[in-house]
Amino acid sequence: MAEKLTEWNKSTFGNVFQKKRRLLSRIHEIQKKIANDFSPGLFKLQSKLEKELDDVLEQGELIWFQRSREQWVRFGERNTAYFHQQAIIRRRRNRIASLKNDNGEWVSDPQELAAMVFDFFALLYLQDDQEYSDNMPKHAFPRLSQDDFRQLLLPFTGADIFKAIQDMKPFQAPSPDGFQAIFYQRSWQVVGKALIDLALSFFSTGVLPEEEVESTVVLIPKVDHPEMVSQLRPISLNNVCLKAIIKVITNRLKPIMKKLVSPRQSSFIPGRQTTDNIIVLQEVLHTLRKRKGKKGGIVLKIDLEKAYDRLRWDFLRDTLKEIGLPSSWISFIMFCVEHNRMRLLWNGELSGPIIPTRGVRQGDPLSPYLFLLCMERLSRRIEQAIGDRLWKPLRLSKEGPPISHLFFADDLILFAEADSSQVRIIKQCLDEFCQSSGQRVNYNKSAIFVSANIDRRRACRLSSRAGIPLTVDLGRYLGVMAIHGRVTKARYRDLMLRIQKKLAPWKARHLSLAARITVVKSISASIPIYPMQTELLPVNVCRSLDRINRGFIWGDTEAKKKIHLVGWQ
Repeated sequence: MAEKLTEWNKSTFGNVFQKKRRLLSRIHEIQKKIANDFSPGLFKLQSKLEKELDDVLEQGELIWFQRSREQWVRFGERNTAYFHQQAIIRRRRNRIASLKNDNGEWVSDPQELAAMVFDFFALLYLQDDQEYSDNMPKHAFPRLSQDDFRQLLLPFTGADIFKAIQDMKPFQAPSPDGFQAIFYQRSWQVVGKALIDLALSFFSTGVLPEEEVESTVVLIPKVDHPEMVSQLRPISLNNVCLKAIIKVITNRLKPIMKKLVSPRQSSFIPGRQTTDNIIVLQEVLHTLRKRKGKKGGIVLKIDLEKAYDRLRWDFLRDTLKEIGLPSSWISFIMFCVEHNRMRLLWNGELSGPIIPTRGVRQGDPLSPYLFLLCMERLSRRIEQAIGDRLWKPLRLSKEGPPISHLFFADDLILFAEADSSQVRIIKQCLDEFCQSSGQRVNYNKSAIFVSANIDRRRACRLSSRAGIPLTVDLGRYLGVMAIHGRVTKARYRDLMLRIQKKLAPWKARHLSLAARITVVKSISASIPIYPMQTELLPVNVCRSLDRINRGFIWGDTEAKKKIHLVGWQ
């Protein structure tokens, strides 16, 4: 189908931009003739060509809209210049010209760079020779009820597949076969039966054709100017039919997740929010900063290195068995995880195939839930240590509940009393989990924070025992800076810079007044809402944000301030 469409696009449909130039040229010539000698026939031809031009312009807009990956607008702004600039900027940002190798030397040769990136990820997805042993607690998960089993074992239907397709974002990045979700959504009457037959065949046989499990891995920079290959995040683009099957499995699994995952894990579980973890952490830090007496406390912020990509498949399989999922479900899930043939998309070119032997795809709707179930094994190990009176959690008051850990996917925050024995048991729990699951703690990026009543010598001793750097500021947690003192305007400098970046002056030049207002409402006015859920922004910060929004709406630049025709209130 894709090959036929490519051929049809070249031979019949034609190049949109060439059509546009040809139509503009013909209309211009006709207008010149009409200006000298009016002709009804030429006037009709001009009207016909102008209608054709409108269609071509709309097609051009759609192309640039897809390339720009802009989400805030839905064809309301008829201005291809904006989409064009956004696509160019996005392409420049995603194109990597040079990176440092393992020796700290810059590599800029395209072939050497591509080989270095390929080798890094080929090694990352390759399971090491370490012998597998599951040292984590057994029978840690609650038993599933008969109703849960009945819901899981209900036959899959075409309606499940149809819902999964309709729930997808239509213009997400295309998969290896080139088709986006909108193709299936708009052409469901034609292709729906074939897709349903393929999906139901998988749920009866547990097997898919090899070409359906291929994926393209796009490398997204984690920072503005990446220097190392490790600063690139691999996001998998799957074929829509595979994504639909995975989404159907996810929709069935989602309702029972709340029963399996403890309240200390707040990501991806319905009814739990990121802000829960942020508020608890802020309360703990507030108490530790003012703590007096002999009994101190420590907070460890643990960074897991490439957590999704290092997850062992045998550990995942054991976890699914530990939960008590039906054997057919374990087969479905493990097929989707293990049968994966990926190619890296590096600076617009596809690499050779990589056959992974560990890890779960990032960008896959099922992967976060599988990862949470594996992380729950660590949570249960910590609770076991608390039950054995080895791990002493923090209490913020005499009657307050014990607080031992907060998880948000692979973001781990651990709490304990400030004692060498506590550091030892924390390291033991982490080492057992890492050995079983294949994870690795990045001790250089992790941090340890101690309460105010711990002297410097004792704090350094605890840090040395843990092998984690001591800090007085835990930095950013779940997108919000942890509060360690008095709140000032300088604390929100990053927030204001982020909004200024979103409201770049070039956008104002290419957008109408209505579109600029839409940008402010949908992007810049919504960004501060997240930190405002957990903290009170200073009045001066709010005024500065309003000033940035006003300037963008009325087209202010650094060189010239425009007249604001309507009062801000």
